[in-house]
Amino acid sequence: MDGESEKKVHKQNNSSMGIRFGQFLLVVSVVVFLIPNIFTSLTPNGYEMIAWMGWAMALFILGLIVIVITYLLETIFGSR
Repeated sequence: MDGESEKKVHKQNNSSMGIRFGQFLLVVSVVVFLIPNIFTSLTPNGYEMIAWMGWAMALFILGLIVIVITYLLETIFGSR
């Protein structure tokens, strides 16, 4: 009985690690989005602003993908 609870805790730690990484990417995307708005000297023209927004959007989408894949893998392999 103790072995089953240890396996359950270990499984939750693996899935929560992926979710935490996805949440970290979402927070980083918000920070990257706000940096050129706070420090306006980083973006003297519009092209740098587009690049910063592109990086923020890429990190946000990557964070969402990581969270969705983590939930999908948890539901597929969690039933075993």
